[in-house]
Amino acid sequence: MAKEHLLKKGDIFLLEEGHSFYIENFPQAFLYDNGDFNFELTSGEIHIRGIRRGLDTSIFCGRYVVTDIQMTGGSHGRDDYPDGHQVSARKIIKGLDGKKTTSHMEIRFYQTGVFTCKNTRVHVVGRAKLKTEITF
Repeated sequence: MAKEHLLKKGDIFLLEEGHSFYIENFPQAFLYDNGDFNFELTSGEIHIRGIRRGLDTSIFCGRYVVTDIQMTGGSHGRDDYPDGHQVSARKIIKGLDGKKTTSHMEIRFYQTGVFTCKNTRVHVVGRAKLKTEITF
């Protein structure tokens, strides 16, 4: 993948069927096939591929905005592998007032490197602008 195709902070992209990502604070019952329906919150991977343990993974499809980019995740030592281009993003949703906002749930995935949640074909559909308001 050429460097110019890597996502940047503020890019709006589509997360689609076949993509995967890391998630935190998500019910364990939907992440692991250990036969236990434990609903404690934990971290794990989600692969968007139909229904998994009662969860329709297509609910994660949609438009996301990139909130952070890092070169991270590599390892040095016996099993040496380089850092990857890690993307953090939030899903764009409609708020109660009908205006677009972002969900509180953050996802992460890589675009380069040797990682299980790696999405190299991501379609950019727009660009977000940061808006800051100060009220008294």
